[in-house]
Amino acid sequence: MNYVFLMDPLSSVIVEKDTTFILMLSAYRKGHKVFFLPSGGMVLKYGKVNFHVTEVVPQQVKGAPFLEKDNYCLSDDEVDVVFIRTDPPFNYEYLVNTWLLERLPSKVKVINDPSGVRAANEKIWATQFVSVIPPTLVGRQKSELLDFLSTENEIVAKPTDGFGGQQIFKIKNGDSNASVIFETLTQNYLRDIVLQKYIEESNTGDKRILLLDSEPLGAVLRVHCESDHRNNI
Repeated sequence: MNYVFLMDPLSSVIVEKDTTFILMLSAYRKGHKVFFLPSGGMVLKYGKVNFHVTEVVPQQVKGAPFLEKDNYCLSDDEVDVVFIRTDPPFNYEYLVNTWLLERLPSKVKVINDPSGVRAANEKIWATQFVSVIPPTLVGRQKSELLDFLSTENEIVAKPTDGFGGQQIFKIKNGDSNASVIFETLTQNYLRDIVLQKYIEESNTGDKRILLLDSEPLGAVLRVHCESDHRNNI
């Protein structure tokens, strides 16, 4: 089968922590052909989606995780599976990619469903589960941000579209850097950010539970190092 991975440049892959690399390696070891698809590599032409891809061989070689083979233009009837693996931010180019992927015939499996990817912002989507998440604020008004910090005393601040632990700050009430952090994250109060009450129990790590058809397969406990508060680094 032909597995296509819509992803960031191959040079950005960090083998030690990149889930995309593991998926590609697993597919290759199972006998499938693996193709790298850059953002902008799809073309909708006469009602069919074509993919400008590079065939790659994933390998656990330090400094050279991929052996790049030939370039191809695959038609949608030559593709079996497409993985959406591009990192945030969710910008216009990302949006166009999801629209093009929705034009694929039903025989092509797209993981995850493009409409679901569009609808479920990872940070804001979770706010519907009020009973199981920490007290949360999404907004940009300086007075609201400072009031939330004062009320909760210790918080975590982060972008709405971040990933991989980027730009995640732990702030205590009275911290002289609080306003500077808010200014930086909101780009001078022009972008919404997420604030959440800091949970002391997070010191023991965070768990990722792996499910298949709603049944748990296992769990991963991620624990921060002594010099950092972020468990996913």
